[in-house]
Amino acid sequence: MRRLALQFAVGLALAVALLWMLAHHLLGELADTGQGFRAMVAAMRALPWWAVPGYAATYIVVHALRLWRWNVQVRPLGERDTRLVLRVGLVGFAAIVAFPFRVGELVRPALLAARSRHVNFAAGLGTAVVERVIDGLVITAMLFVAVALAPNDAGEFVRLAGEVSALVFCGASFGLALFVLRPRAARWLLRASFGWIDAAAGRLGRELGLVAALEGMLEGFVAGVVSLVREGAWWSFAWLTVFYWVFNAAGIWVYATAFGFPVPLWGSFGVLAVLVVGLMVPAGSGSFGTFEFFLTQGMRLYVADASLGAGGLVFAMTMNLIQLAIQIGAAVPFLRGLQLNWRDVVRLQQAAAAESAHDGAPARSSATAD
Repeated sequence: MRRLALQFAVGLALAVALLWMLAHHLLGELADTGQGFRAMVAAMRALPWWAVPGYAATYIVVHALRLWRWNVQVRPLGERDTRLVLRVGLVGFAAIVAFPFRVGELVRPALLAARSRHVNFAAGLGTAVVERVIDGLVITAMLFVAVALAPNDAGEFVRLAGEVSALVFCGASFGLALFVLRPRAARWLLRASFGWIDAAAGRLGRELGLVAALEGMLEGFVAGVVSLVREGAWWSFAWLTVFYWVFNAAGIWVYATAFGFPVPLWGSFGVLAVLVVGLMVPAGSGSFGTFEFFLTQGMRLYVADASLGAGGLVFAMTMNLIQLAIQIGAAVPFLRGLQLNWRDVVRLQQAAAAESAHDGAPARSSATAD
């Protein structure tokens, strides 16, 4: 708990620093006076009545598509209880945004392993890896297209982010494909690349188990891909992915239009791409600061800094708050149904982290075991 509290504190400090820098960049001299706050209030009051509910409605659809897509991934693994999968998904997605530095990523596979008799921790984690790799490739492609077509200069920072993203996800795709097609060669490469870290930890008297954890995750990925293909669910997953990103971009366009920003509908895909690439970097709870920074970086592809101003800051902050309210609010009613509270979720995350560090086996918590 002390470690988690330290992570929250570090995340909060990072959020405050980024928001302070962003406010000074967008508000200029007004940032240090009450005029900056008044300008933000005025921008909020100038919004049409449909702005917040309109964006919230599109994001509810986005969240539902993401949730159902995960259900499509889990069903071929043998878990046919759709209500269980959806409840676990709601709590797991909320944990991702609630906990700092993405440590909540393990809650969803760990909770599913604790509640399901058909899906273990490695297989559940594999579904998350499939999501990340596919989404990462889609977003990276969108980013390069957006940078090429945007009317404003993307800037060195955005181009660097795109190059790093392409390197990471293309490399990950190659490694995962190798694990599917040539598992022996992939295991040899994995041990050659990371075995020295385990050996160094062993010399220090610590058992790290990094290679075993990575092998468990990769085996789960293979199981996830094979089951999707074998059960004919791959096309459903692909179409849900398309609709998921289309509604995500449409929501940004709706909200930007409400603020009067001249972002074209196709341009909202570019804004979304910059935002998502930025959110891949671990950040504090709720991604405060990081979310607003990268969203405004994406907006700069189509809107000049001078035109963003106080409205741009309100646009970014309120969008983040709406998303968080929907994700966390949707999960709260199901904590009771799963016989959980947030303290149990913390314990579950910690147990999952400990298990995955050793052998990638299913993680079960006393707080969630039947």
